[in-house]
Amino acid sequence: MMNYENIIQLEKSLISDLVLEPYLIKEVTIKSTTFQDSFYKIVFEEIKTIIENDLIFDAYLLNVKINDKLNIVVNDNFTSEKVKSEFRELLIDNSVPLILMKLAEREYLPNIDTVKEKSNLIFENWQRITFSSALQDIRETLTQKTVKAAISKNKSFIEQIETQEEKTNNKVNKLTEKQKKIIQERMNNKEKLSFESGFLQIDELCPLTKTEFHVIAARPAMGKTAMMLIHAICTAFNKSPVMIFSLEMSKERLINRFVQYLIKIDSRKIDKGELNDREFKDVCNCLDFIKSLDITIEDNIYSIEEMHRHLRKNNFENGLILADYLQIANTEYKAATKDLEIANITKNTKRIAKSLNSCFVWLSQLSRECEKRMNKRPIISDLLYSGGIERDADVVRFLYRDEYYLDADQLLNMPNLKNVGEDICRKNRHGSLGVSSLRFEVGSWISDYMSDYYSITNDKTTHQSNNIITMSERMDDNDIPF
Repeated sequence: MMNYENIIQLEKSLISDLVLEPYLIKEVTIKSTTFQDSFYKIVFEEIKTIIENDLIFDAYLLNVKINDKLNIVVNDNFTSEKVKSEFRELLIDNSVPLILMKLAEREYLPNIDTVKEKSNLIFENWQRITFSSALQDIRETLTQKTVKAAISKNKSFIEQIETQEEKTNNKVNKLTEKQKKIIQERMNNKEKLSFESGFLQIDELCPLTKTEFHVIAARPAMGKTAMMLIHAICTAFNKSPVMIFSLEMSKERLINRFVQYLIKIDSRKIDKGELNDREFKDVCNCLDFIKSLDITIEDNIYSIEEMHRHLRKNNFENGLILADYLQIANTEYKAATKDLEIANITKNTKRIAKSLNSCFVWLSQLSRECEKRMNKRPIISDLLYSGGIERDADVVRFLYRDEYYLDADQLLNMPNLKNVGEDICRKNRHGSLGVSSLRFEVGSWISDYMSDYYSITNDKTTHQSNNIITMSERMDDNDIPF
């Protein structure tokens, strides 16, 4: 059995992990009653309450809730003077904010395994203490009362231990029953598990699925923003909410891009006001259409924690979250290197997607390494700070166009490469890899069905192709393997 000082240090370490990564508390099966320190017991209870009630977690909210509870304990007429004295000292020393401020200085981030290990040690220690206390109680009962009374006390103790252990052992059983209900509800309600991307091939190969974290990467001016906005329009038109975090571009410029992609007009003409009457009317009609969609744009939020708080505050769920772009985002927790900072962002991105039952898509930049090769199609190692992205993302897609690297004379000799592009799926956790063949005209990808949602003329045609080139079909001896 650990001594009291080691137990308290272990409890403090677990609470520190949960303050840094509060959503890990869902992986902890112990109860607050297993804590020996009264203060950490209260902190644990409040973190659990915040997460279970889907409140926005931050240190300030936790601080307020804990201090409120400490005040209640101190003023409680039914609490012993010893306990009151203990909590008065906590309030006077202002221990809560001190702990919360210091915890973020750690260089490592907690994970599920370490949290589970610490909670298991705390539970085992609680078992030993409870068992030792129960044995002493049974001895006293045998001395003062009957054997039957002692047996009764022993049964009560065993039930107390087994109840806590059953919670862990039955976890899979509970999940399977829950999954049955979810599947049945989907069959009855025909619930859609993914959002419309705007492209039939992408919908088939790597759909924008709820609870997943996707990355769309490409070199500058390859068409990342165009792809993002097409995803947004097609999802919103089909009655699902869309949240866009634009870290690079202002709201106004992003709206102009929407108009450009919908009516195929040069956005510079809009910026300069160089529109004729027909074009101005088309722009106004297009803006009215965009206004009718459930799309929200935020251009002043830069950290992943701010994004999460904003989504929670606005009760956003069952929707598509788009953010542009990953490498200029930041986090509120200190990291020794940019790689660790990106890793923290990607890990939290995955957690947000799961907790809000939404698909979270980050746009990402690439390094110049792909341009040094004969075959310039990107691979995962071309991602800037690829470690965390490769680990946490469910889907990684790359946009590529041959004409991006060709001059006008070269295009004249190779007209088959003009206006042709590829959406290359290099990672797909729940599906297969492959290449979707797309068209790129007037600065935008040509959606298979977006013109069905909005069109300014009646003679528009859409490019539709169901030919997905699989990994084996796409590669030849000179290609870089996926």
